[in-house]
Amino acid sequence: MEALHTVRTADDCREKARQFFARAVAEKDPAQREAWLVQGERWMQRWRYWTPSQGG
Repeated sequence: MEALHTVRTADDCREKARQFFARAVAEKDPAQREAWLVQGERWMQRWRYWTPSQGG
């Protein structure tokens, strides 16, 4: 697992989503795979609706 960093841009959100989707693809346990997919989708939602004011 990569070190956590502050999400400052929409691209950071997309990268976090990519990381979770990669974990899901590699996961053997179906329940954990679904959990990684859900996390990835949440980050994609943040990416889709990102506004510059969220970049703090």
